[in-house]
Amino acid sequence: MPSIPITAGRFLLELDGQPCGFLRSVEGGTVKGEVVAEPPGTEHYLKKHLADVVTEPIVLAFDLSLAPAVYAWIAEAWAGKQSPRSGRIAFMDATLQVQKELEFQHALISSVTFPALDGASRDPAYFTVVIRPETAKFQKASGKSKGAAASKSKQWLASNFRVEIDGLDAKTMSKVDAFTVTTEAGDEVGPHREASSAAPIDFPSLRFTIAEAGAATWQAWHQDFVINGNCSDAEEKAGALVLLDPALKDLGRVVLGGLGIVRLAPEKAEAGREAVARVVAELYCERMELAL
Repeated sequence: MPSIPITAGRFLLELDGQPCGFLRSVEGGTVKGEVVAEPPGTEHYLKKHLADVVTEPIVLAFDLSLAPAVYAWIAEAWAGKQSPRSGRIAFMDATLQVQKELEFQHALISSVTFPALDGASRDPAYFTVVIRPETAKFQKASGKSKGAAASKSKQWLASNFRVEIDGLDAKTMSKVDAFTVTTEAGDEVGPHREASSAAPIDFPSLRFTIAEAGAATWQAWHQDFVINGNCSDAEEKAGALVLLDPALKDLGRVVLGGLGIVRLAPEKAEAGREAVARVVAELYCERMELAL
């Protein structure tokens, strides 16, 4: 069966038998063959054949309205100690009648993409999470899922955020670029499959856009940390990306540790375009924790 793209309808996620809420989109989860080309022979073409048969990763997009178990799974992955989860995704029509389902076994989180944040945006924001199941299969289904009535979608806007970093003025922060945290998944099979503990997570760098008029503390840190070379662990900073609801109350945060500034430069300028002068700060980050 082909992978299922975004369609008109609803996609209900269940983990370990518990309804967790509606997804924005689902992709992947099919079984595919991997093609191998044989060494060149006398023919003018390469002879090919199938080798391994693998289950494709499943790509999920969702907001902040899912059950706490989903975000706890992400938090475990970022802490390097996730456990495999089994579950299913029910594909429903507009009346919430289940049409088909994707069942998966012993899945580990492979990557989590945090959306771009922009104070001028009015678009909803979604996590994009890639899970790697040991097995997955599509199958027919019918009836109404037991968790459909209780699940409600909650909009999270990309403009609803706040940045806090020790000793820095972030009141004029306008953008945070999207970033992806990639975790290692072990090769074991079965219910005892676990994430690999051999390879630590290399958390990605972060890019912040700040009004130049409010960037004095950032400029001072860049001068001291980069140009003057005072860049020991003691000069690194801690902070957080704070996620806000429509009333600007805290929904949760991404806790940041081991921050070091790498670059501070003017934002790209374009001829004929008037805009507030801004600077872009690039920071390395050693640790992230998801707390929702």
